[in-house]
Amino acid sequence: MTKIHKHKFIFGHEHKNKKFVDRLTYVAAVVEPFFLYPQALQIFRHGDASGISIPSWIAIDFFTATWIWYALVHKQRMIFIYQALFFIANSLILVGAIMYGGKWF
Repeated sequence: MTKIHKHKFIFGHEHKNKKFVDRLTYVAAVVEPFFLYPQALQIFRHGDASGISIPSWIAIDFFTATWIWYALVHKQRMIFIYQALFFIANSLILVGAIMYGGKWF
């Protein structure tokens, strides 16, 4: 049986452009969550969350918090940043949905 090494378990070899991939992933981790902010802005600006499912956003926040916990336990900075930014955006949408008529079911 062969021993599986870190970074080699998926493709059998270490990626040549690992630093580039790491940097690109950090950029994605910071930028991607900001694509949820227009949704939150829309809710608060118009005072209408009638199309937002409250249970869905509660579940999304719960699982995002689980990823944050994982990142803290495993000291994974990138996952923490990514999920913390998502948690803030998710929570804004959830609060807006509760305040402005989101659907419970």
